[in-house]
Amino acid sequence: MKPLLHFICLSLLLDFLTVSGVEPMTLQTLAEKAPLIIRATPIEMNVSRNNHGQIVTRYRMQVSEFLKGTAQTPLLDLVQSGGILGEQRVVVTGQPNYQLDQEVVVFCVRNDSGEWTTSGMWQGKFDLQKKGNELLLSRPDLHAEEPASPLKISLNELKRLLLSTK
Repeated sequence: MKPLLHFICLSLLLDFLTVSGVEPMTLQTLAEKAPLIIRATPIEMNVSRNNHGQIVTRYRMQVSEFLKGTAQTPLLDLVQSGGILGEQRVVVTGQPNYQLDQEVVVFCVRNDSGEWTTSGMWQGKFDLQKKGNELLLSRPDLHAEEPASPLKISLNELKRLLLSTK
C-alpha cells in the first residue's frame, strides 16, 4: 500500500511541476515574442468569469508609452487567470502581481481568446522605479542563482534593445 501511495504522491508532484513550470525567457526573447510592450499604470481591476467559466482578473491599464506596437486607445485591458470572486479563490502559480497605481512595463501577447495577457507570466512584468534621473525596470529573477537579486535594466537600455530587435 505504501509504495502505491508514494507513487501517487510523486505523480501528483511531477504533474504540478509540469503544469506550473515556466520556460525561462531572456529579455531578448521576451522582446522578440511580444508584439506589444507598454509602459502603463493599472487603474482598475475586475474579477469575473470568462466564456469558459474560469475565474479571471482583468486590469485596465492606462498606457503612457507604447515601447513596441500600438493600440487604438491609451486604455488597454490585460487579463490573467485566477482571482477572488465571492468566496472562490483561484491562484495560478507564476502569474504576475499587479498593484493599482503602480507604474509598470509589460510585455504583452494575445491569449487563445484574443485578449492581451502578460508574456512569459511573471517574466513579462517589470516594476518601474525612479532612481535619480533614471527610470529602472526591475523584477525578481527567479532563474538566477541568487533569486533575491532582481533583474534590473534602465528604460533607456530597454529602448535600445528594442531598436536592435527590429
